Amino acid sequence: MQQNDETRFEDFVGLISGLYKEIQRIKTSEGARLGLKGSDVMCLYYLERSKDGLTGADLARMAGVTRAAVSRTLASGGGRLRRG
Repeated sequence: MQQNDETRFEDFVGLISGLYKEIQRIKTSEGARLGLKGSDVMCLYYLERSKDGLTGADLARMAGVTRAAVSRTLASGGGRLRRG
């Protein structure tokens, strides 16, 4: 029975890993069409969803990136980041 549980766990981890890689591939390819990196995509996603705005620290935590990455994303966006 233990072997069966181990196999199921390994299968589960393999599937989750594959899904994560596919999500990263989609973010990279779709972001590239817009001149964005994968981390930029997630930052913009969370900014759009936030009605009241977010601090850099909150945005970094939600997007799973460092605060420095958030600063780079916002700096590279310049005046293009507008709620619309």
